[in-house]
Amino acid sequence: MVYWAVAFVVPSARIVRVAAYAMAISYLDELSQLYQAAWINQIRATTIGHLLLGSAFSWLDLLAYTVGVWLCSAIEVILLKVFRDRPKELTN
Repeated sequence: MVYWAVAFVVPSARIVRVAAYAMAISYLDELSQLYQAAWINQIRATTIGHLLLGSAFSWLDLLAYTVGVWLCSAIEVILLKVFRDRPKELTN
C-alpha cells in the first residue's frame, strides 16, 4: 500500500526511487514502534493510531515490507512493459 501511495504522490519518480521511498517509510514506521512513550501509546490505542503506527516491533514485518515493495516494483515493471509493447491500434 505504501508503494502505491508513493507512486501516486510522485508519479514521475523512477521505480527504484519509489521503492526506496516506500521502504524508508515502512522501515521508519516499524522502527518507531520501538519508542513506547505514554503519549504515543495513547495514540496507538485508537483504531486509526493502531492502523497507522502499529503497536509492537517485529523483524518479520520488516521482511514483509521488503517482499511487498519488491513485488509491487516487479508488478509495475511488468505492467509498463506490457503497455509499452502494446500495438497502437489496441490503445485507441
